[in-house]
Formats: sequence, C-alpha cells, structure tokens
Amino acid sequence: MEIMEIKKNFIIDVPTKEVWSVSGDQFGQACNWATGLYHSEDIGKPTIPGAPSTNRARVTYQGDIKEEVRVYLETGKPSLAKSKELAKRAA
Repeated sequence: MEIMEIKKNFIIDVPTKEVWSVSGDQFGQACNWATGLYHSEDIGKPTIPGAPSTNRARVTYQGDIKEEVRVYLETGKPSLAKSKELAKRAA
C-alpha cells in the first residue's frame, strides 16, 4: 500500500494560543471547524507530550482518512532551526 503525504504551509494571522485552542486542543473534533468533514475523532492515546491523541480519523466526501500526529508544539513559535530539526525527525 502506497502512503500519500500532503504538505502545505500557510500563515494564520491570529495569536498562536487562539490557533491551538482550535486546531490543537480540538484536533479530534475537526468536523466542528473544518468544512467537508462529516465526522472526525481522536484515535489512540497520545505518544507525543501535549498532543490530544496519536491519530485522527476523518470521514469526508472523498472517503475515510486517517492522520498521524508526528509533531505537536503547544505554545510559541519555534525558531527556524528548531522547525527544520522537527521536520527532519517527522520525515
């Protein structure tokens, strides 16, 4: 089975704390804040400190999707060097 990985970067112009209160704390409840999702839920106990779960399952019009948490930063902006280090570890 081939695994597809999609990466996209974008800027969200609000304080980090506000972003995490939705996308981090409500990771498993993405269907409440993301369009195109019929259902979403957390799966598995967290293996990364602070993360709400290990995986997320989503049901979309394109089918079922399972996502894995690889990096989770609760607060603040990591430095560029730290971001590169985390990206290498997540790859």
